[in-house]
Amino acid sequence: MDKPGASTTLFLRHYETALGEASDMHVYGSEAFATPFYVLQYSNVVPHGHLLLTAGLSDYAEQIGSRLEIALTVDQYVDELGDFLITALHFAVRQKLPIAEGFSLQGLSGVNATLANAIGKEAVYFTKLRVAPDRLSVVPDSDPRARVIGGVLISASENEYFLDHGAKALESKLTEAILTSPNIKRAPVV
Repeated sequence: MDKPGASTTLFLRHYETALGEASDMHVYGSEAFATPFYVLQYSNVVPHGHLLLTAGLSDYAEQIGSRLEIALTVDQYVDELGDFLITALHFAVRQKLPIAEGFSLQGLSGVNATLANAIGKEAVYFTKLRVAPDRLSVVPDSDPRARVIGGVLISASENEYFLDHGAKALESKLTEAILTSPNIKRAPVV
């Protein structure tokens, strides 16, 4: 498997400095990608849940339009949701989709229908990092665009609402749900 790229290494160092050692880490290599993707798990960083952080996406800034990584807070199905996140991000890189705040990637039921049905979620929506410690969102380096954004699992109805009404409308409904609990089985807000 290829080694992490320069941007991946930067984020891995940032996570260790900001949060300490990860409680678990999975590496996702693929012949289609020169740099592997990582999902790091931190179990004592957010209340009542686990923080999943990606590393590797930032090495594909040219394809996705920005130099960033994703933070996803979950309270169960940690490994399965890490797998879904990486599958969705692989798709985004291959399709050159612009990953940014106010964007969603759907398809959980296509990746893991059993999980999608169990948690009632279909997509990951990208937004401002709200649940993790503040020191995590900005990566100290020479490029101020290097940052970590939040991922929130949303239902099919929430994703449809987002597509019909836009990011601002969805975020106004999601804000309290995002801030109060990482419960991935929360009821849809629309």
